[in-house]
Amino acid sequence: MKQIICFFIIVIFSFLLLTCSDDGITEISDQDDIYKDYLQIQTAKSQYSHSEDFHNSYAHISGTVTNTTQDTFYSKLGDAFNSSIDQDVFLIANKTDGFYEFKNSSNNWASVEQGHLIEGSKVIRILPETQYTVQATAIIDSNQTGNFRLRIQYYRNYDEAIVDTLQDISNVFTIKK
Repeated sequence: MKQIICFFIIVIFSFLLLTCSDDGITEISDQDDIYKDYLQIQTAKSQYSHSEDFHNSYAHISGTVTNTTQDTFYSKLGDAFNSSIDQDVFLIANKTDGFYEFKNSSNNWASVEQGHLIEGSKVIRILPETQYTVQATAIIDSNQTGNFRLRIQYYRNYDEAIVDTLQDISNVFTIKK
């Protein structure tokens, strides 16, 4: 069973490499007061290298997300091919509630071009005091270096997402040549 799941994850991320997002670069607020710290997001490494860690312009980052509260949250980070509302792996890609961002020359956080999930994404539960794996994929030119982070939007009630958007960010990590 694990081999089948691993196969599907590899296939999905392989297709991410081949697809591109149509989204333009969007600058993101850097106000600390908008982040709740209910979710702790930590990348596996604090420094990555284009030459050692990535293949071509395909930047894959993994890490963990921990719900530090007694509350259940919801977020569109699940694999739509998996029918379960409870999933162990969160996927950050285009058209999910996860974002891969870099600090641009204006010293603002901006979105990085993300790949697509072939089967799409779905809303999943983030259970209290539970740790999950997160996998984030982006298309980053080999000349683009600097500071990056992951950002996740989540909700107490997904039906009221417009009025109940929470968000948290990961540690800042560096990508070098």
